[in-house]
Amino acid sequence: MSGTNLENSGVSFKSNCFLIDRFPIIDKNKRKRTFSSSGKSSTKKSKSSHKQFIQNSLFSSKDDFYVNKEEMNKNYFFINNLYRVMTEELENHLNDKNNGLSALKTNFICHFLKTIDKAKESNMTKEFVENAMMGFKVFLKIFTECLMIFYKLEDVGEYLNKSFKSQSNAFKFDNFLVLITNIFFNEEIFDKLLFLQREFFDKEEEALFNEKLENSKEKKIDDFEVPVQFMLNENTAKLILKQSYELSPLSPYETLINSLMNIETLKSPFFQFKLLTTISESITREISDFYENFQNNCNENIDTDTLISLHIFIIVKSGVKTLGSLLNLMEMFASEKQKMELPGYYLTIYKASIEFIKGL
Repeated sequence: MSGTNLENSGVSFKSNCFLIDRFPIIDKNKRKRTFSSSGKSSTKKSKSSHKQFIQNSLFSSKDDFYVNKEEMNKNYFFINNLYRVMTEELENHLNDKNNGLSALKTNFICHFLKTIDKAKESNMTKEFVENAMMGFKVFLKIFTECLMIFYKLEDVGEYLNKSFKSQSNAFKFDNFLVLITNIFFNEEIFDKLLFLQREFFDKEEEALFNEKLENSKEKKIDDFEVPVQFMLNENTAKLILKQSYELSPLSPYETLINSLMNIETLKSPFFQFKLLTTISESITREISDFYENFQNNCNENIDTDTLISLHIFIIVKSGVKTLGSLLNLMEMFASEKQKMELPGYYLTIYKASIEFIKGL
């Protein structure tokens, strides 16, 4: 496998959707693993940054968009923040009972849930489930197209890019599809779709995965073919210091494992997708922090085989039995841009890790 320096990758998930900052994936103020010269653990907190937002409103005419260009140091920053506040207003509209699109959304959700419940009372077939899930996905796309036409969102994006000579992709279909997906995915919808995915598509595979998880839960990171420099345990400390070193009893990558354990509490494929991406991107940060505790640097890149091994360890220790089905739902409802960029690569890593666990 070819090596890749993930930490220095030029591809950023943040270009996919600017709603991501509204959900705190990992609390950076939680306890972080650090060590003193005596081997005792201590607490380290990261600094929080403040985000700037412009006035929260939708604009009724082009004149409302004009600003003093000399005062805009970063047009890209301005357009993206404009996108944020506009999507907040759109979300408010779609939760307003007096809004026509809101009524359409509510009626469709009620119809979908009633159709599934009625089918469960009879002999529901795999073909019916497949059509129902695909129909839900297609409706999300049609609804997004209607939203963009109704609010002339593409015109807004073109006007902003022309006025500020920007190439921002904020006002693109994929971004608004993510917004609509999140709005439609309430807890009841998500639980219904997850039930259908598990019952009709992943039942046997999930049973095998759960069995292997149970058999592997007592294994240590040394058992997963992780190179010693990335184990982040006593062996890694010994490699760095050239002598024995006793660490606190915290598990390697414990923050990432705990984060993955919370994935079932998220009721949107997008937020779950973002959580998995954040966990994967944080692996190099965990390694860097570990080495910094010993006033050292890790100068080795993580190749794909090692990255898979680390994901296998994190997945096994998290014990999330529904992870395979969750990945399949994420893949179904993810935008094409998400699949083509770095998040899609990480999704492939998770799926490969699950297949490896099944073969343990």
